[in-house]
Amino acid sequence: MKVADIVEFKRKGFMSWFLGGLLKLFNPSWDGYGWHLAILWQPGYDGWYILEATGQGVRKNWYDRTYLQKNTRIWSWLDEAPLDGYMKTFLARHINKRYDVAVYIHTLVQYLLLRAIEWFQKTFIPWHKFNISLPRVLNNRWTCWEIVFWFCRDMGKPIQESIGLDYTRYPLITDFLRAVTNR
Repeated sequence: MKVADIVEFKRKGFMSWFLGGLLKLFNPSWDGYGWHLAILWQPGYDGWYILEATGQGVRKNWYDRTYLQKNTRIWSWLDEAPLDGYMKTFLARHINKRYDVAVYIHTLVQYLLLRAIEWFQKTFIPWHKFNISLPRVLNNRWTCWEIVFWFCRDMGKPIQESIGLDYTRYPLITDFLRAVTNR
């Protein structure tokens, strides 16, 4: 574990199991382990401060090392720890921002709609390529997945570009896992 590594928390709770089950329908290769992502921010005595977006908003929270070892997977995306000034700037811009509660339903609708359009296009008009992405809502609110994607982008190694993901689309945990496992 090192500063700026990405933490993937094991799925817990009804909503993560329900929404994760729906996500697995469209991404059968997803192993279903995690749902929540966060950033290892600062080591401390026997644990870590982690930057994460939760229902309370974007916060730096403390986690015990033992808990992290039993309930997470750690991924290294950045080649080296970012300069302290970059991390402080990112923190100042995002700390205490509100959580984006509408994103789950919006993303599910977007995912279903885009899959339906792709199916329609392949079935009825295979010579035409639609390039459609539903617009983002609540732009100044954040999910855990978004905070991780934007952190990596601001630190100089965007995840979106490595997997050809449009910046206007909400990132999903499956997008992140595709990127880190295809490196």
